[in-house]
Amino acid sequence: MAIEFNYKRAWKEFIDPEFQKLYKNKSIQKAYDKLADEIDHIKQVGASATVTGQSKELEELFDAIPLKRCAYASEIVYYYGHLSSTKTAQNGGLYWKFKDLCTMSIIERGKSSYLSEPRAQIKNELRKYYEHEEGTSYSTEEIPSLVPKLLTEGIVEVIKAGTVNHKPDVFCITNTHMRLSKGMYLDPTVAPCGTCRQPYKNHTHETALFVRPLIDSEIKIKACMEKVIKAVAVYGVKLDGFALVK
Repeated sequence: MAIEFNYKRAWKEFIDPEFQKLYKNKSIQKAYDKLADEIDHIKQVGASATVTGQSKELEELFDAIPLKRCAYASEIVYYYGHLSSTKTAQNGGLYWKFKDLCTMSIIERGKSSYLSEPRAQIKNELRKYYEHEEGTSYSTEEIPSLVPKLLTEGIVEVIKAGTVNHKPDVFCITNTHMRLSKGMYLDPTVAPCGTCRQPYKNHTHETALFVRPLIDSEIKIKACMEKVIKAVAVYGVKLDGFALVK
């Protein structure tokens, strides 16, 4: 893979500021601080998102947090501890225990539907912190972001980049690749293709940019694509051509 999650930037620019704003709220602050006092007595029940050992007072503090704020806080506090490198945020599993207590409170109040929206909202926000890994080649998923918008504006709409004309076939990843790959990235060179059994180096393909025409002039579209091919070549990306999408 050529992208990685910049957890330090996500924590500093988004999660920590959001947590600090939430912590200023009295209902959140009381529940968070009381949980910190009881943290050693609270245990997870099996593999479920349920905990036990909390006092009645602590449960009442979580029940006092307004539903939507409780659902949002459960996600922010979780990532605050999960992405943080400080022991305070992770002490005794405070961050995931907070999330579980929020979830339990919301479900017991009959509003489990409130959990999905902030979960999707925050995951979508965190997608902004996936960045290209320096020293690796760009994936087809990244190529569209390298295309200068000024070159294509009013001429074509960039849909995606994809691989075409695979020879001898599309390289098939197997369990052996997963087992033998070192580090966090998959290495296709450690084992042969799962379909044809030939090594990765014997597999070739072309890379095409899929675009939707916004004008009728083939000459202008071709000239635009030639400029795009040169523009992405600066990043070491080789586009072999383009495909028009209706």
